[in-house]
Amino acid sequence: MKGLKIVLWICAIAFLLSFVALLIPWRFMAQWMSGMGIDVLTSAPVKAYVVRVMLAGSGLIGIFFAVLATDPLRYGPMVPLAGWGLIFIGLICLASGLRYELPAIMFAFDAASGVVLGILILLLRAKAAGER
Repeated sequence: MKGLKIVLWICAIAFLLSFVALLIPWRFMAQWMSGMGIDVLTSAPVKAYVVRVMLAGSGLIGIFFAVLATDPLRYGPMVPLAGWGLIFIGLICLASGLRYELPAIMFAFDAASGVVLGILILLLRAKAAGER
């Protein structure tokens, strides 16, 4: 159970960092992405809007993981859903990054961590349920 809680807290913190990123001015984000070889128009309000909305959604997912981490067995099927969701997100990051020929630095960590953490959640949830 302790391992499951640790993995869920890691996920919670990672997603909650999105709230911090909401405070970063768009021009700095655009410069950061440009430094990785991604052409971003700093004057494109729609791009800034989409990034901000996605960051807010990711932060809310962080709250979801934090709630699950407090007592994973209490939330029944929500924990495996979180695991499968992370695997799905990881695979989407991988497929999208490859499809749009982004630099690997943009998607490789997200893809790998989504799949690995998702699998860990599923395995540790099954182990914790068996110990109960």
